Amino acid sequence: MGKYRGYVVANKGPKGRTAMRDSGSKTFKTKADAIKNIKSDNSRWMKKNYSSEYVQKSGFEYGAVPDGKFKDGAVGNKNLLKWHDKGKTDTGGFGGLDTLQNELGKANAFAKKNLYPPGSGTY
Repeated sequence: MGKYRGYVVANKGPKGRTAMRDSGSKTFKTKADAIKNIKSDNSRWMKKNYSSEYVQKSGFEYGAVPDGKFKDGAVGNKNLLKWHDKGKTDTGGFGGLDTLQNELGKANAFAKKNLYPPGSGTY
């Protein structure tokens, strides 16, 4: 069973975006547990060190990565960011999650209209 480490992606002002992994020694058995932990850690850190306005501008995104997938340090974090962004847009050629959700909505509407007779109450 794999071990996961949480990470956070944040807007970095005019310099773009950055990804940072949890530096704690703990890893987690599931992605969900790693994400829950990094959200909690980041929330405590931000409340202690920054204003709520800055926190909102940061646009945090959270995830979990198998521990050791990327090297430690700045280069590893840059590769993590590329990997994270690729995962957000890798939707099988549909061009992004919003487009994919829109297409799925159209398919569902078509199915309701054409596959179930009006008045059947089944859908």
